[in-house]
Amino acid sequence: MFKRYNSVMFWGALALLLLAGMAGCNQDDIFYTISTEVPPTDPLIKGSPSKIVQYGSNLYVVNGKIFECAPGGRWHGFGGPGGYVVDVASTSGALYALTINNTSTAVWKNTGSGGWTSLGNGSGYGFIQNIYGAGAQLFATGAVGDGGGGYNYAILYENSLDSFTLLQETGKALLSGAGELSPTYYLGTTGNGIYPVSSGFVVDPPVTISTDIKGLLKTKIGSTDFIIAASKNGMILYSTGSGFTEWSPGGTFTGALTVTKAFNNGSFNGTEMLLIGIQGSSTSYSHGYQEVTVTESGGTINFGSLTDPGGSTSSIKPDGNYSSSLKRYPVTALWAEPSHSVIFAATSNEGLYSYRSRNGVWQWNYEED
Repeated sequence: MFKRYNSVMFWGALALLLLAGMAGCNQDDIFYTISTEVPPTDPLIKGSPSKIVQYGSNLYVVNGKIFECAPGGRWHGFGGPGGYVVDVASTSGALYALTINNTSTAVWKNTGSGGWTSLGNGSGYGFIQNIYGAGAQLFATGAVGDGGGGYNYAILYENSLDSFTLLQETGKALLSGAGELSPTYYLGTTGNGIYPVSSGFVVDPPVTISTDIKGLLKTKIGSTDFIIAASKNGMILYSTGSGFTEWSPGGTFTGALTVTKAFNNGSFNGTEMLLIGIQGSSTSYSHGYQEVTVTESGGTINFGSLTDPGGSTSSIKPDGNYSSSLKRYPVTALWAEPSHSVIFAATSNEGLYSYRSRNGVWQWNYEED
């Protein structure tokens, strides 16, 4: 009896010690994350900013009003067309803004010479949901009531008379991105895949997938131009203009995409990385973005492993405090300056973040004045 009692006590005590050790490990992770936090700056662009677009050499983003950022500079207010601005887009020839006023919308065009002018709309889909530029062409999602309290959607394009024309009815699918590999446009949607649009605005059969396309990017990897799209269910699709190839690392993607240089061996070198916005679990510190090295060979993208930032080859330095800051929030838009002087990330409800050198320390933080 005595020996048995001792055995029970021993194994019980050992179990408690093991549990305490496991809890200690979790606590260590939490304390480490807290220890790497840096004081937050005062965010200049609050709320849920739109996608980030480039017109000329400057960047633009909106959160009710328009902000502009010159290369190497800081964001500042930019005179808009009036009203509440909910989206922004750019083509090679103009900057566009989408405004909403109660139950009506308007799309405005600014070529830099005469201020803002409104576009007409003869498409029959009068309520504009979003706008996207590709090359010299503007596209939009238009909506009309379906008679049951919902909406039916269509893709519209700007014609030569500064007015919208119906391109493709899409049912319940919205436009989610646009890019051009001349002479073809590629239009991503939330439900109908990717529509190739040939010369003369001929809509070819869509590239269909089982889930939403959340974002689409025209970019260069190596010396080759690509269309890259991110699906909701963790799939990357890419094309050089003749069919799409799939890469499926898994996860839940927000549609935020950008390509930048990696930090490796003490400097930002020529290794290219694709950054992908992710939607994590309901817990904090599970969102942000992930990244993967990409190389090109004969029109094929060779992908490395999809990982969190901060590793030995990464878009940020190992001490860039990503885990204690941006990883807490879903990233809805990304933009990286080609020389890697800054990366911008729009978040859901937490404003615009940036990765830049602050007082000699590279870090993720709210983009401040």
